[in-house]
Amino acid sequence: MQLTEVLLACTRPEPLARREAEGKLQSALQNHTEEYFKLLAEELADDSKPPEARQLAGLQLKNALYGKTKVSNHVAVERWLRQCGDQCKNLVRDRLLKALQSREDVGRKYAALVFGKLAALDIPHNAWPKDWPPLLRCLLDRILNESGEYTDQTRVACLQALGYIAEELAVLSDEGLFKMDESDTSNIFAAITQGMVNNNWLIKVESTKAMFFTILLAEDVFRNEPHRTWLMEIILKACLQQPPAGNPQQDHLMKENQKNSLEILTKIFERYYDHMAQYMEVIGRTMLQLIEAGGEEIDIRAMMVWTQIAEEELEIKEENAYAGREIRRSLNIINDAYPSLVPVLTKKLIDPAQEEDYDSDEYTLKMASQISLKFCAQILGDDIIAPLRTFLTQYLQSADWREKEAAILALGSIMDGPTSGAKMSSILGGCFDYLCDENTLGHRVVAVRDTTA
Repeated sequence: MQLTEVLLACTRPEPLARREAEGKLQSALQNHTEEYFKLLAEELADDSKPPEARQLAGLQLKNALYGKTKVSNHVAVERWLRQCGDQCKNLVRDRLLKALQSREDVGRKYAALVFGKLAALDIPHNAWPKDWPPLLRCLLDRILNESGEYTDQTRVACLQALGYIAEELAVLSDEGLFKMDESDTSNIFAAITQGMVNNNWLIKVESTKAMFFTILLAEDVFRNEPHRTWLMEIILKACLQQPPAGNPQQDHLMKENQKNSLEILTKIFERYYDHMAQYMEVIGRTMLQLIEAGGEEIDIRAMMVWTQIAEEELEIKEENAYAGREIRRSLNIINDAYPSLVPVLTKKLIDPAQEEDYDSDEYTLKMASQISLKFCAQILGDDIIAPLRTFLTQYLQSADWREKEAAILALGSIMDGPTSGAKMSSILGGCFDYLCDENTLGHRVVAVRDTTA
């Protein structure tokens, strides 16, 4: 039976036929390892093969290069580095590069996926052939396309591969098993940032996706102020960029790019908070703008940036308190921003579309706002009371149940913040009796009753 037939048999609905095919693949991996790798790579790179077979070839190849447990992963590493000879490995590498240039999307897509696992073995172990251009260089040359010989589809596939590689290497880096060479990091960032400002929206979107994982390897970049500033300018521009009117496909890609850019920004504050002071005026203004007018999914991700900032500053506050001294300096972003930020957070607790029996487990802008408000209260302490009092005065006794429920939710969200009993009493004094009133506890709307309780 040919490999194509075996792979297609793995998709058959009959359990017996499927198990038989899967058994043949497993036996080939164990007993004919080199042939298994070579045939799968050939299958993936061959545009004449059925898409389903190529997809499964890519998945089988990927799964042969890593294990889900420490033991099985060690077996996979040894299998590639020790059991496979240079001729076998070079053929696989060559066919993967060929597949990145496939006419069909399935070949490019799964070659990119396999490259992530392959690079996680070849790069840290210096196993890539010395007489070949370096692995990353092979991808970067295709992305930059200075020769003009590569299609945009190939460039997109190489960006996808670069993203997978960065994701794998970031895990190894966090575990102390790998340190990216500074020149490689600079070259990767140069290629990706060029892609992020490319006029082709597919390249722009894939570049931004690749940046999300590459940012995890960016310590050297963030220590370099000009490089850091250039990157921040590109990301913030992507957060706000608008497509031409009347182009639905481009509008979809723009929104996807916005979401990806905001997720990068959130990750930056998680990893590189200490470098962010000089950018906060622009970031703060941009995030508040997107929360107010960014639209579905964009506003939530903009709110998550504030949540990450607050989480970082709360962690710093707690670490310093535990140590009894300042062991890490806070940028006090929340303290500086709260007069503008807290009114936005409380306002977004009011959801005009909320159903009376809404599912509170659904992650909405309201939920994101509540989390941010809770963190802000723990950072601000007594300072949270003044801006909250304005909101409570306006909405706690509102006839609109959504406004009433939002005010009750806001009050509950700040309870871990203030430390002054007198100041808490000043805000709770007029609220407690109202909250305990049977008209509130027994309100006709389930959401109001649940939030009050």
